[in-house]
Amino acid sequence: MIVGMWTMEFMYMKFFCIWRFFRSVTLLDGIEAPENMIRCMCNNYTFTGFWKSWHASFNKWTVRYMYVPMGGTKTQVFTIWPIFFFIGLWHDLWWRWVSWALCNCVFFSIEMIIIHKLYDCTFYKNFREKYAFSMWLEAFIKAWNVALLVTANLAITHGFESLPGFIKGCFASEGSMLASVCMT
Repeated sequence: MIVGMWTMEFMYMKFFCIWRFFRSVTLLDGIEAPENMIRCMCNNYTFTGFWKSWHASFNKWTVRYMYVPMGGTKTQVFTIWPIFFFIGLWHDLWWRWVSWALCNCVFFSIEMIIIHKLYDCTFYKNFREKYAFSMWLEAFIKAWNVALLVTANLAITHGFESLPGFIKGCFASEGSMLASVCMT
């Protein structure tokens, strides 16, 4: 978990510096470029929040030209699949990017289903207002989601061949992300 978070932090800082440098150059030239990296990577507890802020200008393009024409929020669980596969292939024609897209789609779908079922449920709303430990439950769910986000983004390094072993190592081995999340 620590190596995964460190890798994600390194990637965040690398892209943050690159994008800020070139945005400042465009601003000096009088061109208003869209802001990327709106929020810190560790300040996002959902896949939706992470991907909206990671590459915000590309996200705007994707929403405008792919997500909305495919049905938008009405078909969200289904539209993320072709979008993430497109983004994976857009990065590179490499099977590891397809495994990255697959992991993101699976975990994103799980998140959407849980959020839709949980937050729309009146039982949970009453539970949340009545019991103080509900904030601990939400913290656990958010920590679990961050672990899934790290796992999905590190799938690039493993590809399809070793992806099952990688996921098992992340969640089922001693010292895994599951153990780390349970200790939070």
